Amino acid sequence: MRRADRLFRIVQLLRSGRFATGAQLAAKLEISVRTLYRDIADLQASGVLIEGEPGLGYTLRREMDLPPMQFTAEETTALVLGTRMVAAWGGASMASVARDALLKIEAVMPERFRVEMDAVQMYAPDQVLPSQVRNDIDALHTACIKQCVTTFLYHRLDGAIAPRRVRPLALAFWGGVWTLAAWDEHRQDFRNFRLDRMQYLQVTEDIFHPKRGQRLKDYLRQVVPAKELRKLGLASSEKIKKT
Repeated sequence: MRRADRLFRIVQLLRSGRFATGAQLAAKLEISVRTLYRDIADLQASGVLIEGEPGLGYTLRREMDLPPMQFTAEETTALVLGTRMVAAWGGASMASVARDALLKIEAVMPERFRVEMDAVQMYAPDQVLPSQVRNDIDALHTACIKQCVTTFLYHRLDGAIAPRRVRPLALAFWGGVWTLAAWDEHRQDFRNFRLDRMQYLQVTEDIFHPKRGQRLKDYLRQVVPAKELRKLGLASSEKIKKT
């Protein structure tokens, strides 16, 4: 962790107003107590209103607290609707985290803004995606981030079922259907796969290292409109094959 990030986290941990010992703070930050004391001293010297001393504990004076978050009515609507859509169409873990995040935001907002959040009359129907698809979304998102080779059986458009071994690159939502963009190891080309046509999904422990021509940026060159490609300084090419 960068030192600047560590100093920021110290302030955030002390923002609760409760005393925290140096040992408690050091454990949460996974640093030594000596390093913690040095960081606290540097923050105090720079003007951060931290009270306390080594051996007793620390807290942040209320004068350092941030004002309550404030959003416009339009921002509140976007925030609430976005969370509801993630809860309705996201992965199981993603949906739970989205709901928790909204509760945390609501807890620190002034009363009149909480009323505005309750008054948002825009909804996304819940319990639309099968639980297996929700779990697959979470698993594939992890596979994209950690670059894990993934296998599954795929129901093709012609009715055939074929085993696939792919390198996941990104997930996309098309207003009812999730697809996975991946490099197909057998066909040695990019492919799009609908999650609702997958069976027996398994994220393996095999780590892949994207090569030139197999990366997400290479995939985007094939699917992003030419106008947008020019803005990004990328060259146009053929559209990706679909399965």
